[in-house]
Amino acid sequence: MQQFHMLLVVYVVYVIATASPGPSNMAIMSVAMSRGRLPALALVAGIMTGSLSWALLAAMGISTLLSAYANALVALKIGGGLYLIYLAAKSAMSAWMPAPLDRQATVEPLAFGKLYRRGLMLHLTNPKAILSWVAIMSLGLKSDATGYTTLAIISGCATLGAVLFAATLSCFRCR
Repeated sequence: MQQFHMLLVVYVVYVIATASPGPSNMAIMSVAMSRGRLPALALVAGIMTGSLSWALLAAMGISTLLSAYANALVALKIGGGLYLIYLAAKSAMSAWMPAPLDRQATVEPLAFGKLYRRGLMLHLTNPKAILSWVAIMSLGLKSDATGYTTLAIISGCATLGAVLFAATLSCFRCR
């Protein structure tokens, strides 16, 4: 029963971290509204891959590594912050551009692979994602945790993430 409560706490923390506004949610909404659901799903696939990468790294002890090498965390935060500033500047520049008369004609098609890579890089450089997974694993993995506990955390959070990102897509009118 204690294992169930611990997993429930982990899942609640994951839902809060994933559903709270951040660069991933904003990117998904932007792509869904400007390009449609299918391209947004390619972006979501990249974001989920990045999230699962951080989950695996956190489960394998990245939190121990980062606490031992605090400078690595600082470098990771700076790199992620610079990438997010780049994305914000790109968004600001597009906001300053005059709106085209025919929005359909100006949206260049992006290959799904490019959208996938964009989602992956967005999530791999997102400090919020990194710190969320370190917190989730530190809550869920105690010294007596089994491999099944790690599997339950990662697979449960992956399922919740897919549901949350799909819900994000369904909340907005897509092309």
